Amino acid sequence: MGPIAMGMALAQVSKHASTYIRYFVVGAIVGELTVALRELFGYMLPADTPAYYALSVVLAYAVGIVCSYYGHHNVTFNMQEAVDGHATAFTRFAFIAIAGLLATTTMSMLIRYGLPVDRLLGEYAGAFAFALATVLASLLTYSLNSAFTFRGHHQG
Repeated sequence: MGPIAMGMALAQVSKHASTYIRYFVVGAIVGELTVALRELFGYMLPADTPAYYALSVVLAYAVGIVCSYYGHHNVTFNMQEAVDGHATAFTRFAFIAIAGLLATTTMSMLIRYGLPVDRLLGEYAGAFAFALATVLASLLTYSLNSAFTFRGHHQG
């Protein structure tokens, strides 16, 4: 690989790294909001059972999907201008977010109830399981959104 090709490759890696850093920051902010909402919904539900826990995860995640789309649209991929196909992009984002929701819900249930998290963390077990599962699912959703929702909009 010649110096020009190497420079172009490094520029491409740098551009994607910059985009992922913004994705992570936006996701962290929305994630904190979502975890707080999960805790609020968990507090409002009549019992702390696996079914109600899963419901609180789904409710919080649904709010997070909407907040996340606007954050990633405007900040991560820097698409503040009017975009043709905005409804199509949101639809793709929503489908990917639903895949993330399924992955997050499954992983948070496995972490909380498949590992000794309740015994180790007590009242913080639900928040810990959800937060860890959300970070893990972000690896999947970033890859999919980068390729299918906001492709061609990596701003460095």
